[in-house]
Amino acid sequence: MIIWVRPTVSLFRCRALIRVLAPLAFVPGTLGCQQIIGIDFDDAEPRPEATACERTLPPERPDVVGAGGDVSFAVVVASLDMSEDETADGTPQHLVSGFDIDENCANRGETPICQPQSWTSGDPTDGAGGEDNAVGKLLFDQVKFLGAKALTSELLNARLTEGTHAPLGVIRVSDYGGLADDDQVTVDWYSAHQPEVVGLMPKFDGTDRWPIFQGAVDGTATPEMGDPDVLDFPPARERDANAYVSRFRLVARMGQATISFSNFYFQAFGVVLSGNLERDTVTLQWKMTDAVISGRSRADTLVEMLPVGAFETAGVTLCPGNPNYEPVKQLVCSVADTVLDDQVEPAGQCGATSFAMKFDAVATTLGPVLPDAPRSQPCPPDQDPADDSCRFPSENPIVFGDDAGP
Repeated sequence: MIIWVRPTVSLFRCRALIRVLAPLAFVPGTLGCQQIIGIDFDDAEPRPEATACERTLPPERPDVVGAGGDVSFAVVVASLDMSEDETADGTPQHLVSGFDIDENCANRGETPICQPQSWTSGDPTDGAGGEDNAVGKLLFDQVKFLGAKALTSELLNARLTEGTHAPLGVIRVSDYGGLADDDQVTVDWYSAHQPEVVGLMPKFDGTDRWPIFQGAVDGTATPEMGDPDVLDFPPARERDANAYVSRFRLVARMGQATISFSNFYFQAFGVVLSGNLERDTVTLQWKMTDAVISGRSRADTLVEMLPVGAFETAGVTLCPGNPNYEPVKQLVCSVADTVLDDQVEPAGQCGATSFAMKFDAVATTLGPVLPDAPRSQPCPPDQDPADDSCRFPSENPIVFGDDAGP
């Protein structure tokens, strides 16, 4: 993966950023609290030494002016990488995946802008370039803390291929000149339906016509909308009309984006999207490779996602009151590493969790527009985790120890 860096430019600026994707780890139904508490942390990685930080950021806008054009195309996320593994040299992927989205290199020569809730024993340390990817850290730590790798990129990609999971989203690029550099293009982000629910078996070969949420479209949309000419499709509510392309690398920023993860649609804020644009010389279709979508969501959103993630990926029931719920909630809350403008936590406490998901996207056709999917929740109303919060400590929190590391 190509990494662009630039020197520190400013301190963290409070910007409206919210909601992150990020997948949530859960404990298999057979794993009990005693097993979790008894885990040996002697081999846990130490906190990295504080060093000068060169922030990892997308490439800057090119110097070219007025390079726009009429090239337009749509792509659908066809595969993703959640950074739950290690690189070839043994570095946790979450430490080198994503961008510095809060202008703070936590414990990398700079004091963290916030701390997780004290009862969680969390650590907000970033990657060496300030990379913010707390969800990747959560998934990386599955085996160490939960005794099992319950949620993996391989599993999520298999669900996507078989049509049981909705893709992260569908992306339309327009006003593009088609060359290496373009100072202003438009990027629309659409929420897509779960394929099997609408009778679609995805091929991801450029022939799919992907159903879009009616709520994702800006303005009035009818079910018959959707045309091979992507310019005829209504714009998205979530878009960046000031995106750009630098050396064929697309960069877009959106105040918010609705992202599907394990069929749970969550609101991400302060979203940064970047990926290589490539055109097939035979089919002339565009695709996006080595892409990253990064942002943050409310920490409590990850708690709400727990039952859906467990049920959609493994058929496991994980609701408040289940003996495994509290320790998993603690682990999810422990990775909160940043803040939101409107957070209600006391000053200095992290109310948001960062994420960075790598993906590839292939050509698709937009449409039809269909009513939004109902909220998925496998728990009974009196056990709805939407009423839970990282502000409410578990009754018997696990003490991970100072050497549990990031």
